Amino acid sequence: MGALWQVPPLWLKNAWYSPTVGIWFQSLLSRFEQFDKWIHSGRPKSFWLPGFTNGQGFLTACRQEVPR
Repeated sequence: MGALWQVPPLWLKNAWYSPTVGIWFQSLLSRFEQFDKWIHSGRPKSFWLPGFTNGQGFLTACRQEVPR
């Protein structure tokens, strides 16, 4: 069992790495806020790239959408 400040391995299995629970949770809240605004206010003019689990995949999708 790790220290109390460490992110449990089970949480990291399908999520992003973060050195502490506090940073991990703040990042989770920021990600939720970004997606919530996107859903309720439409597509934003800019994105917080680290807010995506797969930022590179998002950029690829944007490049594919532009030619369409």
